[in-house]
Amino acid sequence: MRGAKGSRKILLGLVCRWVRSYNSSMELGLSAEQAELLQRVLTEYISDLRMEVGGTDSFKYRQMLKQDEESLKALLSHLESAIQSSRSS
Repeated sequence: MRGAKGSRKILLGLVCRWVRSYNSSMELGLSAEQAELLQRVLTEYISDLRMEVGGTDSFKYRQMLKQDEESLKALLSHLESAIQSSRSS
């Protein structure tokens, strides 16, 4: 059985690959609590991903992880902007 952290890693990896393959924008409605949870999970995962990139010997896998990292950073930036906007409303 995987722990919560392992399950989040798998889920976020899948989300990353889906975001990269999806050519159109989409809208996702989140409550303030859900947005803040997603922000924390993304921040933690990006940190873990950096460690994984550094410890990976396979060039191809490293490149895929770097793409995931860039996709997640863009998603996190967008999420943080939305959280800030909702707090100032």
